[in-house]
Amino acid sequence: MAKLKRYYSPTTLKVLFALSRNQCAYLDCTNTLIEPATEESDALVTAHICHIYAISEDGPRGKSGLTEKELNAPENLILFCRHHHAIVDGQHETYPADMLKQWKQTHESESQKQLSADLESVQPDVFSHPYFPTALVDQKIEDEVDILRKSRFYVEFDRVRSSLALAKRLLERELSGGTDAVRSRALAWCARFLSPTEELDKAEEYLKLAKGLGTGPEIEIAHAFICSQKGDKNAALSTLASIDSPISRSAALMVVAHHEGPEGAVDWLNTAGIDATELDPDGKHILLTHQLQLAHWEAARECLDALTDEDLREAPVLNHMVAITHLLSTVPNELRAVVLNQLPFEAAGFPLASDAAAIDARRVAHRHFIDAAQVAQQLNCLGAATIDDEYALWLELKDPDESVKGRQRLEAKLRDPKSALRLVPLGLQFGIRLDLEAVEREIERQVALNGGMTPDAAIARFALAFTQKTPKDVANYVARHRDELAKFLDKKSLQFLQIEMLSRAGLPERANECLDILLEEGLSEAEESRLRRIIAEAEGTDPVAARKEQFKKTNSLVDLVSLVDELETRGDWDGLCEYGQILFERTHSLHDAERLANALSNTQKTERLVEFLEENRALLAQSKNLQMLYCWSLYHEGALLEARSELAKLSDDRENPNYRALQINLGITLGDWNALSAFVANECLEKDKRSAQDLIGAAQLALLLDSPHAKELIFTAADKGNDDADVLTAAYFLASYAGWENDVEVFKWLHKAAELSKRLPWGRTRVTI
Repeated sequence: MAKLKRYYSPTTLKVLFALSRNQCAYLDCTNTLIEPATEESDALVTAHICHIYAISEDGPRGKSGLTEKELNAPENLILFCRHHHAIVDGQHETYPADMLKQWKQTHESESQKQLSADLESVQPDVFSHPYFPTALVDQKIEDEVDILRKSRFYVEFDRVRSSLALAKRLLERELSGGTDAVRSRALAWCARFLSPTEELDKAEEYLKLAKGLGTGPEIEIAHAFICSQKGDKNAALSTLASIDSPISRSAALMVVAHHEGPEGAVDWLNTAGIDATELDPDGKHILLTHQLQLAHWEAARECLDALTDEDLREAPVLNHMVAITHLLSTVPNELRAVVLNQLPFEAAGFPLASDAAAIDARRVAHRHFIDAAQVAQQLNCLGAATIDDEYALWLELKDPDESVKGRQRLEAKLRDPKSALRLVPLGLQFGIRLDLEAVEREIERQVALNGGMTPDAAIARFALAFTQKTPKDVANYVARHRDELAKFLDKKSLQFLQIEMLSRAGLPERANECLDILLEEGLSEAEESRLRRIIAEAEGTDPVAARKEQFKKTNSLVDLVSLVDELETRGDWDGLCEYGQILFERTHSLHDAERLANALSNTQKTERLVEFLEENRALLAQSKNLQMLYCWSLYHEGALLEARSELAKLSDDRENPNYRALQINLGITLGDWNALSAFVANECLEKDKRSAQDLIGAAQLALLLDSPHAKELIFTAADKGNDDADVLTAAYFLASYAGWENDVEVFKWLHKAAELSKRLPWGRTRVTI
């Protein structure tokens, strides 16, 4: 058998040294491979080229069956310093081929990342220098195509201008020095991206040039897209079917979608027997997009199982799709379209499910929104980055564990002029104090600077409508700014708001005038019915009865929320128990759980309340209000020890009057005099924080316990309530009960109480303890 020879082509050497970063590939070695020239000497190459599989079968890591070309190819070569080359070959049993391959892959992968970053700072004309390494030009071309490919899914990205510019650089400028094969693939991508635009002629021109430089699946795929754009769907699909790879199957999905729309594309996949795992990252993004557009929510969730980390790296826009799909799983079905493309305007009160599974889904969504924002920022798609970051911020504000951090982040963004206006609605809804006059001035400044209303200014101005003092003021504010707002906000929604506010203001005639305008422009039956119900309430119709009838007619979540809001406003707890239960079953949101729990408590349905809260422990853990209601319900159900145990978990809520009241009740019912004595001592210690009435209650308990703190509590209460006849009278009788009625100060309380009582309106009496 002929002896194989070592031979390294100039291209091989360029590739090896270009990807070495001038550093030995031995793990953690920092030795350089080329010593720079000095004043006396030329540069010195110290690198050693090591074969992963030896050139001879008898050599270190020798392997039969490999050709001379394969053994001398860059894939089988790795650069070491002199020292480590000797070690790796001399102890080859310790350094098997698989280990060296992994080192090479890691070392060169890190080099490529660094190279991509470094190439960004290289002046373009350097690439066209005759001595500039071809491998580096190829790397630059691959990087440019990668950016173009990843950016094209963002709405704000100008794929036409970018594709034309890249093609020009490949053909005439600094990237023309790349290899034919790499330039061919890049031109094919440019042709593909231009095919669905008005530059179809250019696409055909670039495809022809790509064919002249080389061959490959990218060329055939670009050809298929051009056939599709010319109306020949079948020819396009036939071309793609002959390739039969993830990238060609994904291209076929896009072709079918172009001709038959999203539903036709999804049906085609099912008919062709192709599932998400057989598509490339771009195809998975397209499939997810179609599924969400078609409201195929469950199918979209299942599609997530087919995604890999590599998919997210290759098609980073998938981070947004993953995030939005997880988020939608926590949103009631009929409201999912509201959050599909943007934050809901009423973000603070928007119902997101809060059970354990939903909280997990929301947090997964948050992580992917953060990743999506970072990637969009890197690709210079700043609009997409802003939207993804706002989704993430909203989820932080709604997360029981992240809300404080979310508020801090929101406050910081509201101080930043670049983001302040568009976040005014979030700031107002989540209780951030804003200088409203300053917001108005900034809106006017932006209008002046831009020669008219901007989207961010419109969002801020609409939010300010809700800060007006009365419903009539809101309606007038919207009417005054309606024309400028309608350029960026839904005109129908603006008119809906006007009708609602005019009705609340007791102006049904003006509300009916607005309704007539809407009817001329077109309203659905449900929308008309809802608006007529709002106006009818202003004209005297019973709101509860009208809203019950509306909900019965539509079974709409919007109408159900409207009904529950009215029941809560009126304190109709029985009605709220019934309809609040229906609402919670449809939203599973924390807010709706709290409304239902309050209704059950107010109607003394404590057994049902305990059962409800124990069935929803994930929500219970998120709300101090629910936890307190749970403690009281256990108490009323006679589960005293459980109530005391649960109350102990709320020890950081001792300042809550409800907490202290239950603490006393439990102590008395359980006969826990030590706990009651400790309570009295603490109330005396915290007397400056307590009201006069609180201190009177603590003093009563102190007297019953014969506590030494009783006198201090009574005198402090009288001092704090020296202008309240009830407090002074109660303090006098408690002091008398204790035998201190002869105290001059005590006697003054009775006289002062009598004087204060004389000032009360005729017929009004005070009730003392």
